[in-house]
Amino acid sequence: MSLTVYDMLGRKVTELERGFKEAGIHSAVWNGCDEAGAPLSSGVYFYRAASQGVVTAGRMTLLR
Repeated sequence: MSLTVYDMLGRKVTELERGFKEAGIHSAVWNGCDEAGAPLSSGVYFYRAASQGVVTAGRMTLLR
């Protein structure tokens, strides 16, 4: 299972989750920072969740 956040240009911003998860409901919280811990600006970001061959993607808005 992986959960990755991308910016509008398709660049990887951060990876929130990676690795095996047991079946069930899970949640993840993104603090609006990149992998280095630097805060990002307001705007639209995209997420991609992949698990066992199933990929889900969507967009989200970060407001500061």
